[in-house]
Amino acid sequence: MRYRRELNAQHVAVFMNITPGCADETPVFANTGVKFTNVRDFLAVANATIVGSDLKVDGGT
Repeated sequence: MRYRRELNAQHVAVFMNITPGCADETPVFANTGVKFTNVRDFLAVANATIVGSDLKVDGGT
């Protein structure tokens, strides 16, 4: 995950901590890397997002 930018792989969707057998009604939250500029892309595959990256000031929240 840390090297996606170096590898020019930001366009690659990464799904982590997915439990096999989850029912369709299980909500999916996207967290890491969600920003104002890409939130629509995340919402295409997730039910909700946690936007933290755009709230950082000088690298910290």
